[in-house]
Amino acid sequence: MPIIDERGRVFGRLNLVDAAIGALVLVLLPAAYGSYRLFKDPAPKLLRVIPPSFRQGPNLQVEVKGENFRPYMRVSFNDMQGRTFLFNNPTSSIVQLLDMPPGTYDVVLFDYTQEVSRLPKAFTIEPMPAPPTIVVDISGYLTSLIPAQAVQLKPGHRFPETGTAYGELLSVGPAESEMTHIKIGDKSTLSIPGTGSLQVPVRMRTHCSVEMTTDGALRCTVGGIPLAPDANVRYAGLSTSLNLRVSDVHYPGRSRTASVRVRFVVSPDVLGRVKKGDQDLGARAHPGGEMATLVSFGEKDGNASMLRDERVRQPIPSARVVIVEGVLTVPVVETTLGWMYKDAPLKIGTPLTFETSVYTMDGGVVDMTVAEVDSSAKAVAPA
Repeated sequence: MPIIDERGRVFGRLNLVDAAIGALVLVLLPAAYGSYRLFKDPAPKLLRVIPPSFRQGPNLQVEVKGENFRPYMRVSFNDMQGRTFLFNNPTSSIVQLLDMPPGTYDVVLFDYTQEVSRLPKAFTIEPMPAPPTIVVDISGYLTSLIPAQAVQLKPGHRFPETGTAYGELLSVGPAESEMTHIKIGDKSTLSIPGTGSLQVPVRMRTHCSVEMTTDGALRCTVGGIPLAPDANVRYAGLSTSLNLRVSDVHYPGRSRTASVRVRFVVSPDVLGRVKKGDQDLGARAHPGGEMATLVSFGEKDGNASMLRDERVRQPIPSARVVIVEGVLTVPVVETTLGWMYKDAPLKIGTPLTFETSVYTMDGGVVDMTVAEVDSSAKAVAPA
């Protein structure tokens, strides 16, 4: 049989044109496959997460490393999609996380809606450790009490009454009509008489949790409420939940006491109200839970010029003044700036203000002696 017959068929079966087309297709198939491989986007792939674990907290972000990353991809942790996919280059992107609970997560890379790579159990959120606790003393008022509750409050009463005590009363004053304090502005407080309920002044030793604020400062909290003047914290007790309105916070650990000689300049009217044993006011945290106390005082001869010579930096009244020299016992804290009282340096030559509910005296320190540490004193936790 001839190879090509009179009808142009090859071997009597294929038309010559069909054979040519088939040959062309066979030649083009490898070329088409090569073009596909050459121009196709390579498959993205996850390799690792940096860092592989984080402590639980806000505003976390990780770097994902891999191959063939492209913009507009996204990364999920299990089914929780990251906030962003900040493309650095084909091998690196930054992913900002949602606030995720503790656990171990698969890290999943998506190209639009299609999953293209997964790292099983590649990222871990660790739980926050329990915050450390310290023991502090609180002065304040237990409020919104009825007479039957007020009579049960005695020194040594624990909160709660059963189990591990979180707080313990050190001293209890007489019950009085409750006053509601409403904060007006940044510093002012409006006091409003209560509606028949009682409040009891107390001093309590309590545990508080030390927590760090977003600006890096440390605060002491009870039930999530920072301890500060006029804060209201809750304690379980007397088969209910009692409210404690804080007046002062003190550290009951080892403290130093300074004997300070201060020269005050006052008017005769103020001098007539000064008496031995007066105590300085101050809603601040101080070691030992005490404020400066006036031990002795006496009028001293002198004039305004000697005050200036002794570097007492204060305004000198134009009216008649009296120079009063007093001796005070002052709780102090040692810092890198020296001894501190009421958040201010206490040293010879510095000003000192002594304020009671009746009067205020401004003066300057002329001498001071700091007592030695009592090595046996230490903070005592509630029973």
